[in-house]
Amino acid sequence: MGITDETAPAWWKKLHAFALWQETAVETGFWPSEGQLSHGEAAEWELAAENAADQLGLRSVYREAVAFDTGIIAAGVSRVSTKNGVLRNGRSACICGRTDRRGRRLLRRDCRDIGQGCPILFEHRRRVSIDEFWRGLRGCVACCGTMKECPLRAGDGTTVDGRTLPAAETHTAQFGGKA
Repeated sequence: MGITDETAPAWWKKLHAFALWQETAVETGFWPSEGQLSHGEAAEWELAAENAADQLGLRSVYREAVAFDTGIIAAGVSRVSTKNGVLRNGRSACICGRTDRRGRRLLRRDCRDIGQGCPILFEHRRRVSIDEFWRGLRGCVACCGTMKECPLRAGDGTTVDGRTLPAAETHTAQFGGKA
């Protein structure tokens, strides 16, 4: 594909934005929220979830789920079966609120096949993928020290469901009980 005369201005604009975000990250230890995207395969799931949420008018709700693990999408993730990756209680109305042509809420078992998919299922897949990404790097790649909440930072925590936990919560998340 490559860069053409038509695509070059957009490429330079993206490169400029990335350089500014990188500079901000070095100065603050946090990647700017408008430039955040999950690592590895999780990025594809995040974009799919964002598109599906956008189709439902839930883009900000989805961004809240990613950033803070709150809201209806984040709550819905806990209702996804770890065995088969679908929302439990398939005969119930889907949590995301998608409707059919007549305005009736779709059943959970049908939601994933309509439109651009169910943002809750995509968010679940993003969380699984991001956990696998960091787990695959742990012990192989050292933290560079730039980001304050880097999952590779020794002793600072781990990821659970795509969220970084402080060290005090890590034991609880991994083994249950109190930290």
